[in-house]
Amino acid sequence: MSKVFIADQPNLGSILTSSRIAERSKCQVPLIIKEGGSFDWNANAFLTHVGGGPRVYNVKPLATTVVKKAYNLNLFCSFLELENTNIYDANDSTLYHFVDHLKDRGIFDDTIIKHVRLAIEYIVYISNRQPEVMLASCDKDDTKSYKVNYTKKTIKKGHIEIQYYTHHCLDGLIVSV
Repeated sequence: MSKVFIADQPNLGSILTSSRIAERSKCQVPLIIKEGGSFDWNANAFLTHVGGGPRVYNVKPLATTVVKKAYNLNLFCSFLELENTNIYDANDSTLYHFVDHLKDRGIFDDTIIKHVRLAIEYIVYISNRQPEVMLASCDKDDTKSYKVNYTKKTIKKGHIEIQYYTHHCLDGLIVSV
């Protein structure tokens, strides 16, 4: 099973912006390591992307949020290892099995939705980086060419529109208010 290691107080002087230099001691960098001890390049590249990229890490979102997402992503990476598959073989069925796996662990529906949405975001990130693998698409007309078929939805909070990903495997799950 993969694990998350937290690098406390790493030397990030070259990538922290001047407004966050004072928070250097609060800045943690999560790393996902596969079961055999090898570095999970895709997962860690995604965490860097989620963290704002290598030039603005700890600006938005804060490093603490990235650490939480690392633990969340690690659940999906561990699930893939448990299923003896990799991210390139993930498909719609994999997401359904992931939901069942999370339910078996006693996780509430609203938390399952958060975990699966991050897993979809990870799959979409990999698909955008390597389009030749034809991993994910939100195109309703081309469902047979891609392995994961997700939907983009938008909610409005005031004047801000927030996009998020969803999948048919989340249908029927109850969101607590």
